[in-house]
Parts: sequence; C-alpha cells; structure tokens
Amino acid sequence: MADLFLVVDTGGSQTKIIYQTADDDSPQFLLMPPEVEAISQKQFDRYQERIGWLGAPSSQQQAWFTLNEQLWVVGAFAAEFDPEDRLLEKKYENALYKVLAAVGVIAQKLSLSRRKLSIHLAIVLPWQEFSDRNAFEQQLRSLFAGFAFRGQKLKCTLKTFLCRPEGGGLAATRMRQKGLAWFQARRLVVLLFGHRNVSALFFENGQFKRGDSPLLGFSQMVDLIVDEASVLDRQALLLAMVKAMRKEKGEHQSRNAVFDSYSLNAGNLIDYPGWRRCDAIQALVSVRDEALQTAELDAIETAIETAIDEYWERIASWLNRAVPDDIDEVVVSGGAALMLEPKLVRYFSDSSRHGRSFQGDLVWDAELKDTMEKVFRWQYSGGDYIARFADAYGLFDQMLDSVGAKA
Repeated sequence: MADLFLVVDTGGSQTKIIYQTADDDSPQFLLMPPEVEAISQKQFDRYQERIGWLGAPSSQQQAWFTLNEQLWVVGAFAAEFDPEDRLLEKKYENALYKVLAAVGVIAQKLSLSRRKLSIHLAIVLPWQEFSDRNAFEQQLRSLFAGFAFRGQKLKCTLKTFLCRPEGGGLAATRMRQKGLAWFQARRLVVLLFGHRNVSALFFENGQFKRGDSPLLGFSQMVDLIVDEASVLDRQALLLAMVKAMRKEKGEHQSRNAVFDSYSLNAGNLIDYPGWRRCDAIQALVSVRDEALQTAELDAIETAIETAIDEYWERIASWLNRAVPDDIDEVVVSGGAALMLEPKLVRYFSDSSRHGRSFQGDLVWDAELKDTMEKVFRWQYSGGDYIARFADAYGLFDQMLDSVGAKA
C-alpha cells in the first residue's frame, strides 16, 4: 500500500494541489483550472470521435472519471464541454470531485494506479462552509470506494483527514515559525484574498476568536470592469492586469533597492501602473481603426481605475468589520492580494484609518517565499505561485506533523 500525502485548495480561479508519497524527499505541486462538469456518455463519445484521437494529452490535461455511472470532467478538459459558472455554489461539493481528479492525476503521474492508495488528505474551506467538513469527509470516504479515473478503477482509502478554514495554514505557519509562546501573546489576523471570496481569521492569545469569508473575491472587480468596458475575454483581462501589476511591483522593488542603498525615500509606497501604457492592457484592444483603438484603450483604463476604487470601497468596509483594533500582526496572502497591495499597504499604514488604530506588522505570505522557492525550485518562475500556495503549503506541513510523517 502506498501512502499519499495530499493538500487540495479548491480556489475559484485554480485548484492548488501539493502532494508527496512516503518515498519522496520533498513535495510536488499541481495547478488545475477550477471547472467541474457532469456530462453524458454520448457527449464524451462525440468528443472522442471528433478530436479525441488527436495527440496524447496527459491525465492532467484530460482529467475525467466515472462515479455511479455518471461521467465527470475536471480542469482543462471540462472547458471542452461549456462548463457552468459555479462561483456562487458551495465550494465543498465541487471540492469532492476536484479531490477525486487530483488523486487520479497523481496516481497516473506517479504510476500508482495499480497499487492500493492510503490517502492522508488536508483541505481548506471558506469559514462559512467549515461546518460542512464532516459531511465532506463522510461523502469522500464513500466516493473513494467507487470511482474509476480515465477508465481505471482506483483502490483508495482515506486514512486521515484534516480540514481547516481558509487562512488556517498561514496561522499554523506563523505559530511554527515564531513559537507557541509568541503566538499565545499576540492578537493576529490572517487575510486571504481569492477569486471567489475573501477570508479573515482572528486569533487572540492563541485562541481562535472569529472568522469570515464573504463572496467578495476578485471576480467582482472583473465584473465591474466588464460592465463598463467592452472587453470580450474575461480571462485575458485578468491576466493582463496581473501582468501589468507584477511588472509595476518589480520596478517598485528595484527603485526601493536603489533608494535604500542611499538611505533616500526608502518608505515610498507601491502604486498602480499607468494602465494604458502597459503592453498587456494595450493587447486587449480589439478594434482595427486607430481612432477607435484610442477610444477603446481610454475606456478600458477608465473602467479599471473606477472598478479598483469601487471594489476597494467594498473591501475596506469589510476590513473595518473583520479586523479589530490593536492587532499585533496581519498576515496577507492569496492570489488576488497582488491587485490590492497598494490599497492594503496604505490602509494599514494609516494609523488613523477610519478613526481606528493599527500599530502592528503587515506580513506577506507568512514569510514563506524563500522556503517555497527552495522546495519547489521557483527561483525564476514562482512569483505568482507564492501567494496562491502559501496557505496550502502551511497546511501541508501541519498535516505531516499531525500524522507523524517526515517531509
């Protein structure tokens, strides 16, 4: 029997997966698109007859399984079948199918399909769905007994199960880094900004006090932009904004490095780029006429600037409720944190924010950057991954500790 240690973070933009077998020296990671769709056998057969015979896609690219005579497609493969938008559905139900797909992909990737798999699973859920964790575990144990991945029945047993609310992995990381005494002497808030929802966890003197995870994710900002500008491809818009912001952040860090060396202006704050000057934003323009191109670019830039301000008003209002006064540390992470960084830095830098005080430290990604870059060899390409995987990585370490395993 092979032991598989697995963390699945079923985000609204991508599913983050960290896994390791008992024989491995270090964990590995996978990213899969979030789509999940139930299709008929006829739909599947038509696809195979039309183009299914072309090429040799990996199990990650064509993840599908049968369960109780129902065929499910997950991730990139689901996009071939016009999947429904499930952002407003509960995460934990769709997470069941994403876990099954993750197990199947890993089993085939590591040639474990013919062995019995003893699975140690950890998963994160939004705070509002955390009470569903027992139902999730019971249903998953049942599903493991009767599913076949890409036509091959897998023999899986859920040996241990660990569930934490989103942000729980980051809190566990800070306690492990700083020590129990440090954690028990602090008022700590973890903030996670995702595509579907945002999450906040508040700890006081080591005790969890309260959590919140409203549907205020980055997808709302994208909706605001699309409503105002004629951008046809939402995913292209999202990627263009991230690319532009990533470039601006890199240039800001370079400027600060120079300023620091001369002890000048070391505290200058990051800001948003001039959107119309960004190549990635310019590439969104779809008309050919030069005058119309200028007008469309103007509209896109105005829509982005307006949407950021309107979206931030919603986030700031939520932060005023979710973050108490006199906090010692705020840990910020999540894939959408990059787009909110200028606003967040100013929010927590302003000691008089809305008549309240904040004198604590603002910590990004639980200071896991160096560790994760080393483990996953992300030195040259992990900039986007750190914030997405930090919570899952913290939970992975916690899971290994809980089962007495050695990474």
